[in-house]
Amino acid sequence: MPACSYCGNDVAPDADACPKCGGKEKVYETPDMVSEDTRDAPVGIGGWLILVTFGVFISPILMAVQLVPLLEVFEAETWDLLTTPGTDTFVPYFSAVMTIELIVNSLLIMGHIYLVYLLIKRRRNFPRFFIGIMVFTLVFLVVDALLVSMVFPDEPVLDSDTLKDISRQLIGTCIWVPYMLKSRRVKATFTQ
Repeated sequence: MPACSYCGNDVAPDADACPKCGGKEKVYETPDMVSEDTRDAPVGIGGWLILVTFGVFISPILMAVQLVPLLEVFEAETWDLLTTPGTDTFVPYFSAVMTIELIVNSLLIMGHIYLVYLLIKRRRNFPRFFIGIMVFTLVFLVVDALLVSMVFPDEPVLDSDTLKDISRQLIGTCIWVPYMLKSRRVKATFTQ
């Protein structure tokens, strides 16, 4: 009898997917050839993975809401006042930094939407993409704070809001990246 190539569960020869984990690839191997990590691992959205799932679904919404105030800067009058040399309110490099922020934040929202898709479809590359988004966001927050401090040298590099955002992302990355790498549930769930 064939076995699931992901969890080692016996699969009927005429079945389209594994009844335990949903894996679609069957191999004619014995269950003892499947790794110990996933053989008896819990499968599906449960345990700590519920928190990850909630975060993945809510993140694009929160990011879009946080992006709205940034868009106000791009209104014609405000933009002209801040980016036209010779005006009293001109800020050098402001347009470049704000454009970079808008582009990167838009890409992060799209990346989070793609992450929702990977989660729903239980794709094998969900954990890697999740880790990539977490690490990239952390790096972007630090780089963005440094860029803003170059544009506004009189402002503190790490104001309370920026420090809170970086700390929150750092703590989340330190918790969820190892979870994605070590969790038996994650290995057994994301198999497609």
